[in-house]
Amino acid sequence: MDDIAQQADIMPSVLSFLGVDASYIAFGNDLFDSTAGRFAINRLDGTWQLLKAGWSMQYDGKDIVSFKPMELYHGKTEHRPDEQNEILDFLKAYIQQYNNRLLNNELVIREDDE
Repeated sequence: MDDIAQQADIMPSVLSFLGVDASYIAFGNDLFDSTAGRFAINRLDGTWQLLKAGWSMQYDGKDIVSFKPMELYHGKTEHRPDEQNEILDFLKAYIQQYNNRLLNNELVIREDDE
């Protein structure tokens, strides 16, 4: 497979492979699902880094530090501002969702929540 994957994809992929049909919270995707959007998020030198849709974005929490094409996706050289904004919105939402769930102790689904 020549695509983006991250450690957070392991749990949803294993659960899918095992046929587990239960509600869970995951910050990654099922690697066996060819329709799932591929991305990877990590921290790099104090910034967030997102790899998505052929682009690499570094974001310091206030501003975009870098936005450039990934070598994996040959041919991408220019971007549209709306494409950059869409990728930034995705990253901000991901960070917000993770932080809120962490602060509110909601990283797992409790039995009384189902």
